[in-house]
Amino acid sequence: MKQHSTSSKPRTRAKTALVFASIPLVAAGLIATPALAQESTPPPVPAGAISADHDLPTEPPADHDTRRLQWYDASPTLRGTSGAAIEGQTEAVVTYDDDGVTGMIKNFSDHDVMVSTRLAATKRTAHAILKPGDEMPYKLYAAGRLEFTRMKDGAEVPGTTSKLWIKDPFVGRPSSAFTPPGHDSPVNERSGWREETSCHEIWGGTKLWVKRERDGWTIPSSDRYRDLYGNPNTPGTTDWAIFTIHIDNL
Repeated sequence: MKQHSTSSKPRTRAKTALVFASIPLVAAGLIATPALAQESTPPPVPAGAISADHDLPTEPPADHDTRRLQWYDASPTLRGTSGAAIEGQTEAVVTYDDDGVTGMIKNFSDHDVMVSTRLAATKRTAHAILKPGDEMPYKLYAAGRLEFTRMKDGAEVPGTTSKLWIKDPFVGRPSSAFTPPGHDSPVNERSGWREETSCHEIWGGTKLWVKRERDGWTIPSSDRYRDLYGNPNTPGTTDWAIFTIHIDNL
């Protein structure tokens, strides 16, 4: 597998304790994160499968509970869009403006992909489907894990889930860990990610390309997203690490 060499020189950053406006409240009082139509008649959807293309909404329903649920905590599963970020978190944070990771996930494969990420504070897992050519932003508070699963005929293909964990520490450069299908622990861990460095994560038929971009990216958001959750960009997110993720094959 191709690997890159990175420096371990630390970076330090001053933080402002701000609370992210789009994050809903949990009962304990803690702050926590919150298709194209076809004319032909669709085939029946297998039990446990996700609805077909024309049934995939791109926005939550009108009665969506924005106090408890993220945008992608909707049912049925939403199609990922460039105007709404999926949010994850695997480590405790003091405030949600502390370091984190954000960027775009782009589906360059020829198949549908289920993107999932868990928000530990709410114990909820958000899901979104990217069709070939689709892209969507993501936000990982401090650290988070993104899961990618191949879809076929509206159902997840068993044994195709790969996992990418990324962390942006308060001091030091980001680190990542790649876990391919069939494994419970990472097979490749990288530390000291510098800006504008990249790597390929390849394991059998699974192919991901990951690049750390230059700092200072603005997270895109649609008018509808901002109406429900506010601006996903805060003074703190300007200092987050930016990673672009290409899904080339699962």
